[in-house]
Amino acid sequence: MSVPQSTQSSRQSFQSFVSSSYRRASTNPDSDYVPECGIGSCKPEALRFCANVTSFTGYFSICSLLTMTLTSYVTSQVTTLERHFGFSSSETGLIMAANDVGFLIVILFVSHAATKVHIPRALGGATILFGISGILCALPMFIFGAPSPSLNGTSGSATSTASKSFYGQLCEPHPLGGNELLDDCEVTGVENGTSSDLARDISMKSNSQAALAIIVLGMLLQGVAKSPRSPFTTVYVDGNVEKEKTGFYMGIITTITIMGPALAYGLGGVFSRIYVTLQDTDLSPRHPRWIGAWWLGYVIFGSASILFSFPLFLFPRWIKERHLSDDQTSSQQPTEPKTSRKLVILNIIKEFLRSLKRLLLNPVYDCVVVASCIPMFASSGAASFGPKYMENLFSLPAWKANIATAGILLGTICLGTLVGGWLTKRLKMGPVEALKFVIGVEVTALAMSIPLIFLHCPQPLIFNSPGPRAAFDEATVGCFETCACDDDDFLPVCGSDMRTYYSPCHAGCIISSGSKYSNCSCITGG
Repeated sequence: MSVPQSTQSSRQSFQSFVSSSYRRASTNPDSDYVPECGIGSCKPEALRFCANVTSFTGYFSICSLLTMTLTSYVTSQVTTLERHFGFSSSETGLIMAANDVGFLIVILFVSHAATKVHIPRALGGATILFGISGILCALPMFIFGAPSPSLNGTSGSATSTASKSFYGQLCEPHPLGGNELLDDCEVTGVENGTSSDLARDISMKSNSQAALAIIVLGMLLQGVAKSPRSPFTTVYVDGNVEKEKTGFYMGIITTITIMGPALAYGLGGVFSRIYVTLQDTDLSPRHPRWIGAWWLGYVIFGSASILFSFPLFLFPRWIKERHLSDDQTSSQQPTEPKTSRKLVILNIIKEFLRSLKRLLLNPVYDCVVVASCIPMFASSGAASFGPKYMENLFSLPAWKANIATAGILLGTICLGTLVGGWLTKRLKMGPVEALKFVIGVEVTALAMSIPLIFLHCPQPLIFNSPGPRAAFDEATVGCFETCACDDDDFLPVCGSDMRTYYSPCHAGCIISSGSKYSNCSCITGG
């Protein structure tokens, strides 16, 4: 069976059109080099239209946005993680620092290898690692679970563990008074109860430490995965376009990428309004024991990163023809003795150390690095704990703090990028003028930040709280001494006397109905 002549001619004309198009895109218009998209022998002609910098820039911008969102998402869930696993601020700080530690460990070696690897496939592998790290961070939810809130709180000694967890510890005084001796049966019961509580506390602490280790490991992998993003992308774009167009394409990737934190905070606010178990509950997001669905973002962003990573493997190693040097050509010979391979690796290490030495001995480079690090100390802390600060200072629920942070980031990033780029082009700034402009902006930002030290809200009075700063009323001193309240069970409640108490137990309340308490010995009128 023969192929019609018209079909053959149309196919040949299509092939010649594709070949001529990519010859025109090459640096050398007389070159016959045609980049091919695919893996191995599977390189269909239908994918050749993707073998250009525009397609790479558009697609990788989406991948970069997803990975940047995943990196910034943890900062929107600081208070949620603290409530779920009982992490301290230093432990959540360790989680966020783990990302930078993983990045710093490998960034120098990764950057040095940028010209020696298949960049699109390396970026695809890094994006997959991003996705795996995100799913790994969500594992503690599936391994250890989360408290399921009771929809109907009960009262007295029949209060369930779940109800106590969400509606606070109640006062359960002994009917004979706090100074009366208990009989043997009651002593045994108290000891057993104490032992049971101690075992539960030990189990919770163990789960908390295991969850911390898993999340820290996931954040370390995220740091490793984000290290190739900037150096590899710059080398790939710069090597495939005219030098004057590199900034344009990199500007597109950077602009879309920096939207990641705003998207992370925005969706983090949405997920914070969903209870961690995805169940219906009568609790509100303003409740001190509310735990948002923090793990949902990790699963969604992690899965999306893995899904979007695969097309990156189809892009060619180079879109434009490249002429290898003699050293590079010899290093790619298929039959090399083992000794020469060892020498190649040794030469790469020596070359890396020489390059590092040249950089460290460059005073301009050293000053730029130090000048870049100092503002990061301030910005990273503000970005990491900004939502938590707003929650505590303005009594905002986590979702509102995240939405507010997203608005701030989106506005400042968009405005700063737009105005900075326009001024640079309008004023035609050189390196010295640009440095003066940066110094002026930094000094202005510092001057505007100083008043924040003096602007604050007064610390509210919390009655019957443990510690030297506790507020007490002389008329009700000792009103909860027989309640055996747990000083670690902080659940502030507002009494009908318009006072805030440390917990329902510290207010002497013995009956609860959901989030309402009654028969409170420390409150006039109960």
